[in-house]
Amino acid sequence: MTSLIVGMIKLMERHTGLYLNGKMLDFCTDWNIDPLRVTASVTDNAENIKLAVKLAFGSNKILPCIDHTLNLIPRAALGLGDSPGVPGVRELVGKVKAVVTLSHCSQNFSNELKKIRMEQFGKTEGTTLRLLQDVGTRWWSTFVTLERWFELRAVTVLAASKFPEVDMPTAAEHQTLETTMGILRHFHDATKVMGAEKFTTLSKCIPIHHLLPKEDQSTPVIPGSVAAQFRDFVAAELQRRFGNIESHRVLAAATLLDPRFMKNYFHSPLAAAEAVTFVEEQAKQELLLRLTDGQAPEPAAGNDNNVPAPAGNASTGLWAAHAALVASTMEHNDGADILLRAHTEVRGYLGRDIMGIDKDPLRVWEDMKTLYPGLYAVARRYLTIVATSVSMERGFSIAGDIVDDKGNRLSSIRLAHRLFLKTVENRKKRRQNIHLTITQVII
Repeated sequence: MTSLIVGMIKLMERHTGLYLNGKMLDFCTDWNIDPLRVTASVTDNAENIKLAVKLAFGSNKILPCIDHTLNLIPRAALGLGDSPGVPGVRELVGKVKAVVTLSHCSQNFSNELKKIRMEQFGKTEGTTLRLLQDVGTRWWSTFVTLERWFELRAVTVLAASKFPEVDMPTAAEHQTLETTMGILRHFHDATKVMGAEKFTTLSKCIPIHHLLPKEDQSTPVIPGSVAAQFRDFVAAELQRRFGNIESHRVLAAATLLDPRFMKNYFHSPLAAAEAVTFVEEQAKQELLLRLTDGQAPEPAAGNDNNVPAPAGNASTGLWAAHAALVASTMEHNDGADILLRAHTEVRGYLGRDIMGIDKDPLRVWEDMKTLYPGLYAVARRYLTIVATSVSMERGFSIAGDIVDDKGNRLSSIRLAHRLFLKTVENRKKRRQNIHLTITQVII
């Protein structure tokens, strides 16, 4: 899979839903994209962009960014947003942040940390690590801070012993923080998996939603402790935000069409049945399109229009009624055959064994496309949808590299052109990548 930045639009007015809707439709017009053929639009949880997608493509095309939603769960538990969070957790993390801040502000404390690392742990000046500060605007910044904290815990304890003003967490508090970090690690790993660009991600949403609680419940905690409250809070928040994930048509179809998962991660039999019905209907439409495209007659090689047709094959005169009967019978049989073929393809596919997580579902479907031609087209459509807007976040980073102090006079049009060229790996693959990206958008 390949991602490309095919356009960038300069917004000159308030970012209302109506205004963004008009800009999105203008972009589709410029690229000759039929809005009715857009499969999904990945957005954050902002109401203005959700309204814009609803007006432009329909409410069933809205696909919230999974990583953005996942990030909101630990933020709420840590009390970083509007939520008060789990009692006691914010104070524990605040203790760690205070020490980290001191290591960045106090030259003496920072030098002591570096000195201990070099003298007692055998590190060189170039390999000594620093404590990392939490940045509220960055995803999983708190987890990274805690991870580095425990990596340098022994060094920090030794250095803090020489600075009485440093308020270090106690051993019990460290145990709570370690358990909390273990729960955060599960979400951090899930975010990394879902943020991939070159691999299928949408089909993993439902499985990850069911695997995360199992991983969290496997974390040992003391009943009634702060860590236990944190685990229960995270589980409840995960259920609140993702409880209806199986009812999302696009997510359910992608999971069903992934040979590694199929129906095995559906907890609701009704949601699984609805996904099967939807996929079967999509396969029927693809088979009908194939039939329509193949109806154009092809003249036989060497056919001479002056050679008379054999007797009894005429479609006029005495045999005209028979020709009409043949055409009517073929049309009826084709329609019934399409329904049967779509049903047979879906049932045959679902009867196969699931595959390991290391398999590439797109390559597997390339091997199965002759067996399930209708279902193959549906799988290519839904498995190539990304689950997050992380690729666009990386696009912002690329734009920041271009629009620096030396290139800040670039117009929006020229910046869009440079972003497009920047995301193309090389000249040889340029045409192929453009084709793949546009196909993902319009199918």
